[in-house]
Amino acid sequence: MSLSDEILASVEAGDDFPSETIAVPEWGGAKVTVRGLSVGEKRRLFSRSRRFEEAPGGKWTVVPVDDPLADLYLVVASCYDPGSGARVFDESHIDRLAAGGERTEEAVSRIADIARGLSGMEQEPPEGAVTENATAAGKASATLTGGPYSSSPTS
Repeated sequence: MSLSDEILASVEAGDDFPSETIAVPEWGGAKVTVRGLSVGEKRRLFSRSRRFEEAPGGKWTVVPVDDPLADLYLVVASCYDPGSGARVFDESHIDRLAAGGERTEEAVSRIADIARGLSGMEQEPPEGAVTENATAAGKASATLTGGPYSSSPTS
């Protein structure tokens, strides 16, 4: 067996994903296993939160995009049935999850935070990743420029 075959066999075994089984009281106490994402899953989520724009001089730049469904896609990608190991949701469930109220929003936020932690995705921007811009009202707005998600909170 070649070195590449050994490495790929290890990758395909898929047994190196950290996971945590939690009860979700907002969903009737259902238990789900939240699993860290694969490289491919992280890249798909990252691609949803960025777009390319042409910059002066014919160069291209990456621009963060605020994706209100980002946490829902993260939940779909990371939630597994602790008994069978099967995924709990698929992308066809996004609209139904998005239709939920405050309880579902709390569950989705909590699960997404756990998934980000298990996946090694930064929850806090790296130092220097927040830029401040003056607004017309004289307030400062901050734009998150790092990590797979972006936000634009206003102070």
